[in-house]
Amino acid sequence: INSTTADYSGTLTAHLGGGLNSQTSFGGQFYRKHNDNVEAYGEGFPAPGLTSVAATTTNFYTTQDYVNNTTVGLYGQEQLGWKGSRFVTVGLRIANNSAFGKNFSAALYPKVSGTWTLSAESFWHGPAVNTLRVRFAYGQSGQQPDAFAALRAFLPVTGPNNVGTVTPGTVGNPDLGPERSGEIEAGFDAGLFDDRLGLEFTYFSEQTRDAILLRQIAPSTGFSGTQYVNAGRVDNNGVEVVFRGTPVATDNLTWDFSLNLSTDHNKVVSLGNVTDRDFVSGGTYIQHHVGYPVGSWFQEKIVSASFDTTTGRATNLICQTLSGGTAPCSPPGSAPDSMLVYLGRTTPKLDGGFSTTLTLFHNLRLFGQVDFKTGFSKLDGNQRVRCLFFARCRENYVPQDYD
Repeated sequence: INSTTADYSGTLTAHLGGGLNSQTSFGGQFYRKHNDNVEAYGEGFPAPGLTSVAATTTNFYTTQDYVNNTTVGLYGQEQLGWKGSRFVTVGLRIANNSAFGKNFSAALYPKVSGTWTLSAESFWHGPAVNTLRVRFAYGQSGQQPDAFAALRAFLPVTGPNNVGTVTPGTVGNPDLGPERSGEIEAGFDAGLFDDRLGLEFTYFSEQTRDAILLRQIAPSTGFSGTQYVNAGRVDNNGVEVVFRGTPVATDNLTWDFSLNLSTDHNKVVSLGNVTDRDFVSGGTYIQHHVGYPVGSWFQEKIVSASFDTTTGRATNLICQTLSGGTAPCSPPGSAPDSMLVYLGRTTPKLDGGFSTTLTLFHNLRLFGQVDFKTGFSKLDGNQRVRCLFFARCRENYVPQDYD
């Protein structure tokens, strides 16, 4: 494994007069990772003292593979500050990666941000709020594809008359590019009562485009399997709040606490031009549907059934449809998307935590923390295992086997 990293950054500082300062930053990065793996296997050394795999007598084979990935990036940034209280920053990053498709050029990631410390201005007269800073930022970032994801590959096989030939392997995608995200943030930081209490508030709105996902390949292309594509759009927004304080601060006792809360509201806006079920599925009962959160639970939901007294089985199963109506349930594992009902999201809508610290006599510190997540659903296997495998409540699942 060989890793090569080269990084340069520089900053030019200038005082432009009138309380205006400038910081111009620029730089670049070069990252390369090369993995080369050779494996040889054999059994049976015919004589003592032999250690080479080539000296074995049976089951001899060798394999070799390698991964070579290179990233090159350049960036420039300009920050203007006025009287130490107002700052504006603009920047641009250019990045290219060897895993991009040959038809995709370098990616551009711009950013802009600004902050204003109101409490540093002469007009500020807030005895309770001793510090107040407002901020705004917009920026873009990207996630590169896996190595070889964009390349078309062929596999070696033995042809007629034991002649070596090749067969289609992966179809590749010359247009494959990075997964891109753009996010807006706005908020403020406040300190109250000589910073004994603090409040941080941030609102964010993020949009992810060109998600790197897999889709099935049509056999008519001459290739089989799946292909990496850029498809879809996901929107996400929420707030983050941090409330901290030091209610007690004496020579022998200090009490600090912090409460943080964050919300998350995400939605699949588009899946591009791909509609096959293997593309939208993220696992058992988990699917990505337009208009719903990413990776939500979708499953058949039975609303009525009849009981066959002879067999003890349920019959005439009627299921709810995605549109809100009802229809006969499909056999297990064959239900169309219209019969799969939204049951909940897999990621929390709200999560947070509370921590507190007591410092006694400057030398003893006691710390505690509680965190939580809520507003989502998880697949609970406990009841199924208890009732079907350990017979603790099996009669609830198979009543026909009991009195």
